[in-house]
Amino acid sequence: MIAVSSSSRSFAALGRYLVVGRDKVEEGRVAWTSARNLPTDEPELAAKIMRATASQNVRVSQPVYHIALSFDPGDAVDRKSMEHVADRVLKELKLDQYQAIIVAHADRAHPHLHILVNRIHPETGRAWDRWQDYPAIQRVLREEESQLNLRPVRASVDVSPNVARAVESPSAVAQREDGMTATTSRSRVSSIEKQFDELDRAKAATEQRFAAEREVAAAESRRAQIETAIAREEKARTPFESALRRAYVEPRASAEAFLQCAEREGERVAVTKMREQPESFGRLIATRESSLWRRDILDHSSAREAAKEAAGHGANLIAARRDLKNLTSPERHDGSFARSEPTADNVRERSNAELDAARSRLNALRSSHGGTASLERIEWRLGQALRRLAPPEFERLRSTLSAERFSIAGKLRRMARDAVLGRDADE
Repeated sequence: MIAVSSSSRSFAALGRYLVVGRDKVEEGRVAWTSARNLPTDEPELAAKIMRATASQNVRVSQPVYHIALSFDPGDAVDRKSMEHVADRVLKELKLDQYQAIIVAHADRAHPHLHILVNRIHPETGRAWDRWQDYPAIQRVLREEESQLNLRPVRASVDVSPNVARAVESPSAVAQREDGMTATTSRSRVSSIEKQFDELDRAKAATEQRFAAEREVAAAESRRAQIETAIAREEKARTPFESALRRAYVEPRASAEAFLQCAEREGERVAVTKMREQPESFGRLIATRESSLWRRDILDHSSAREAAKEAAGHGANLIAARRDLKNLTSPERHDGSFARSEPTADNVRERSNAELDAARSRLNALRSSHGGTASLERIEWRLGQALRRLAPPEFERLRSTLSAERFSIAGKLRRMARDAVLGRDADE
C-alpha cells in the first residue's frame, strides 16, 4: 500500500472532488462511503458539517486533512479490509474521535480510498497537529500488509514505533523535508533508471508480440484467400474440361494448346479463337450424317457449340489461376498466369506451413515474455516511484535521463499523482 497526506482550506472543494472528480462528469466514480463521528455519509453534506465545526477555531487556516490510500492492483481487498486499514490509520494518528468520511473510488485499476478529516475536534475545538504523520501512516501500512497478506512496499522512512514520537533536531527536520540522504537519493535515481530500462524492454517485447500477432493474422487471411481462390479455380476447371470433352477428340491436348495461346498471345485472343476458330486447338468431334440422295457428311456443329461454351469457362479459369498465382507469388503481379500452376494440395501445404511458422514464432515470444511484467504494470510502478521523489530529486533526473525519458517521467509522475492524490484547487 502507498499513502499520501495533505492539508488544505476548503472542505467543500475536496468533498466535491471526491464525488465528481475534476471534470465533474465521472459517473460511477464512487464505490462506497462511510462516515466517522458524523450523522451522514454523503461527502458533500459531511463537508458542510465539518466546515461548520471547524469555524469554532478561527486561528486554523487549513482545517482540512486528507489521506489517500492506494492498494496494489493485485491486492485482493474488499470494503471490510479497506475500512479496517482506514480505521487503523485514524487511530494511530489519534484522529478516531474527529469527524471523518471515507470515500472509496472505482475509477482506477487499483483499489483506493480517500479520507477527509476535520482537524478541529468536534467537542474541544482544538486543532490536531499533523507533525510526524507520515511515519505513523507508513508504520500502519507495513503492519497491515503483513496482516492482510498484501503486496509489501518498502517504506521510504524509518517506521519504528519511537520515530513518530522522537524530537528531531533542526538539521534532521531539514533532511526530512529535502526527501532523504544523498546516498538514498542516488539509490532512488538509479532505481528509476533501471525501471526505465525495464520499461524499454517491455515496450520492445510488446512490439514484437504485436508484430507476431499481425503476422499470424495475415497468414490466416492469406490462407482463407487461397482456399477461396482454389475453390474458384476448381469451379471453373470442371465445366471447362467437360465442355472440351464434348468438343475435341483429344481434350487434354486442346486444353494445353488453349492455355499456351493465352499465355503467349493473351487471354482475349485465346478466347476469341476458341469461339470462332475452335479447330485451331485440335481436331473437333464430328457426327456422321447420311441420306439416300447424298453421301455421308461430317457434322461439327455440336463440337463448335461446346467449344464456345469451353471458351467462356476458359476465361474464368484463367482469371482464377491468375488470382491464385498472385497469392502464391505476390512478387509477380504482372497480370500473367502460368500454365503449370502448383497443385491445390501443394498450395495448401505451403499456406499451412506459413501459418504454423507464424504461430510458432508468436508462441515462442509469449513463452519467453511470460515472466515479464506487463507494460501497464511497469508504468504504474514507475509512476509511483517517480511520485515519491522529492522535487530536487526529480530535477536531478534531468541530468541522468535522456530528454525523451525525462518527458515520459514527467507524464508518469503526473498520472500517478492524479491517480493517488485528491488535491483540490485550494491546496
